[in-house]
Amino acid sequence: MDEGHAFDSRLAALRERGFEVVAPSGELASQEMLYIEEQADLASTIKSMVLDLPPHWDEQKHAFLTRLINPLEAASVEIELRQLLRHHRPWVLLAERVRGKWSEEGRTVELSRILERLDAVDDAIVMGSPRILSMIEDVSPMRNIEPILVEIERRNLDRLQALQGMMEMLSERGWDISSLHRGTIYERFEEAERIHSMDDVLSRCQRKIENGIRPFGHNIAERMWGAISSAQKAGSVQELNEIESEIDAVYSDLNRRFEAVESRIASWQSEGFQVDVRLPLLASEMIHWEQKIPTIAENIEASHAIWAQMEVHLVQWPEFRRFGGENSWAP
Repeated sequence: MDEGHAFDSRLAALRERGFEVVAPSGELASQEMLYIEEQADLASTIKSMVLDLPPHWDEQKHAFLTRLINPLEAASVEIELRQLLRHHRPWVLLAERVRGKWSEEGRTVELSRILERLDAVDDAIVMGSPRILSMIEDVSPMRNIEPILVEIERRNLDRLQALQGMMEMLSERGWDISSLHRGTIYERFEEAERIHSMDDVLSRCQRKIENGIRPFGHNIAERMWGAISSAQKAGSVQELNEIESEIDAVYSDLNRRFEAVESRIASWQSEGFQVDVRLPLLASEMIHWEQKIPTIAENIEASHAIWAQMEVHLVQWPEFRRFGGENSWAP
């Protein structure tokens, strides 16, 4: 009973620290309780390291902190955290290893400020400047470290400005750029490049619509504009590629129909029929005349039928035979 009460108070203390714990039981309950408390202390240490992660690691930070509510997760979180730091922020682990040397020289605060400045820079840029790691390890004088830090910060600023320029351009073009506010600069650049590649497809589609389709008709062009606007909102390169293929198909169909209409009218005019249009046709005239083609064709067929009936009587006239028959009298 006494042991149970002891566990209750110890468990309550852990819960006040934010941990979710279950009371141990059985013959090894005391040992289990000690282990839980040890892991809780480790979890607190790991938690402070997790909280030091820069803002672009917020998603991973949240995942770690959620798991650390259970102190028995501390060891596995520590392994994963150190793997992450080793690959993306090795200067943190290095500083932890050599902090004693910096302390001996009375430069602990200086080291902390260096780490703060590095944490404010994109990981990939720091990783591209390995000299800073060796300087931290060697406890180099600040006069040697400062120029390297300034260069790293300048490169980071240049990349941020370039990214900002891309974001402004893509936003002006109507793209959703919310995804460009998350992740490392490298990840944001990759996402910006992905959206930019879609914008290239969008630009081609817009040019094809305006240059190749709108001359034939406003309604057809607006329908195509609606399709590419929907694909842009969806942010799908597959949809944009499909729309581009559809635009190409519509353009080819319009040109095929244009050639057919113009050829038909030219043929009738060459036969002497009066079709009230000047060739070559304008693209904007195509649909109008395409709709009139069936009526014109019926009238011409009727004209041929009337002429055939007249010819029976005209052959009785010597003038008709002398001037060559139907071809000389056809309208």
